[in-house]
Amino acid sequence: MMRDPIGAPLHPVLIQVLLLITWALHILFATLATGTSAFTLYAFLFRKNDPNWQQLGKLTARLTPNSIGLAIVTGIAPLLFVQTIYDPLWYASATLNGTWTVFFIFIMMGAYSLSYLFYLKGSQHGGAIYH
Repeated sequence: MMRDPIGAPLHPVLIQVLLLITWALHILFATLATGTSAFTLYAFLFRKNDPNWQQLGKLTARLTPNSIGLAIVTGIAPLLFVQTIYDPLWYASATLNGTWTVFFIFIMMGAYSLSYLFYLKGSQHGGAIYH
């Protein structure tokens, strides 16, 4: 139950539907980021001599930073919808989990930076990632 349904920007049921849609998009891109990272690492660490796996690794190395960025961007909308629907509970939860949230943000910044550096490292030597 919303604290102030009259002050909500949309009907509460519509906000819940949009929450589900944006959450599904976020999970899609988060799963894509995890999968492309795993394929890239597997291809470059364990299948160095297989040209098919190297080509897949190069392709997924290009896709990983983009999917991480899309996962981050599409994760903002569900947070805003949760804040709109569950306003009093959201603030209590955010306060109790503040340390973990800040720690997770730094983990994501590091992971994104490392994946982007890996992508750029491959493109410095004659565009190896692109071929």
